[in-house]
Amino acid sequence: MSLAGPVVAGRSPAAIPAETAIRQGASLMAASLCLVLLTNALARDLAARLPVGEILFCRFLGALPIVLLVAAKARVPLFTSQRLGIHALRAALGIAAMGALYLSSQHLPFSDLVAISYSSPLVVALLAVPLLGERVSPRRFALISSGFLGVLLIAFPGQFEMWSLGALAMATLNALAAIAARSLGRTEHPIAIAGQFALFGAMLSLPLLALDCRLPGPSDLPELAALGICAGLAIQLNAMAFRHAPASVLAPIDYAAVVISVAIGYVAWSETPTLSMILGGALLIGSGVLQLRVARSEAAAQTDKAAHPFDRARADFGTAASSDATPAAMFGVCAIFSRSSSY
Repeated sequence: MSLAGPVVAGRSPAAIPAETAIRQGASLMAASLCLVLLTNALARDLAARLPVGEILFCRFLGALPIVLLVAAKARVPLFTSQRLGIHALRAALGIAAMGALYLSSQHLPFSDLVAISYSSPLVVALLAVPLLGERVSPRRFALISSGFLGVLLIAFPGQFEMWSLGALAMATLNALAAIAARSLGRTEHPIAIAGQFALFGAMLSLPLLALDCRLPGPSDLPELAALGICAGLAIQLNAMAFRHAPASVLAPIDYAAVVISVAIGYVAWSETPTLSMILGGALLIGSGVLQLRVARSEAAAQTDKAAHPFDRARADFGTAASSDATPAAMFGVCAIFSRSSSY
């Protein structure tokens, strides 16, 4: 089973004014971001009363009808893929990542969890070298190192936190799942990728119910339903955002999750951010945004060598077929993916 896979040509963005498209993409990404944070907040609340496996299954099951409906409306086939093994691998990694997230959420502040999850694109940038054959320049490597320093400040603020290892494991699993998604994006339609993820996720999380399953209380049922619906809608809004705007516009918006999560933690659980979290979060966000800009400048330099104008436009919108021509798009997509491990 190879992650590389064959490469297929991308599609040009919709023929609408660029400024309008970017505004629409930014709005869609902001809505998707809010839904993902709401999903993870609901999961954290539910994990205090219900088994993690049960929450995972309900999340995938609730998202599945939305994804299937969108696929049917767009007339995208879901069962013709020749890479079902990679789809199943990605779903398994996503389940493991979400399980680690939900378990760690009972022991770590909500804002810390969200911030640590943003180390996933840093891991992706390193693992993409051996797994996808993509190059990381010295400038990007220096930014990756500074980003990891920010993660260490958040995860281990002057003392060893056992559950911080669980959060770091979640970020690493997210990164591996993001690489699998990156590979699938070369050959599969985005809607098909989302549909297969929800389908395999429901199938693979179903056996977890045999390990521990409890009857949800009356107050839990609305939360479980909202969990799946929000996850399904977030997937589709994210995909729609990338049809309107490039990753260089969307990824910085997504980093607002680190700030918003502080407000959610304070309002929902009376959690006050520590100095280590503030400093580490600022370092992580700064290195992520700067790395995106460096990656985009490198991509522009490579794109200038393209023989056809359409190749240049396609690379700018993050849908180019050639992986080594779009490091900025890859980093932006993985940065956005890392916040939920549910795409």
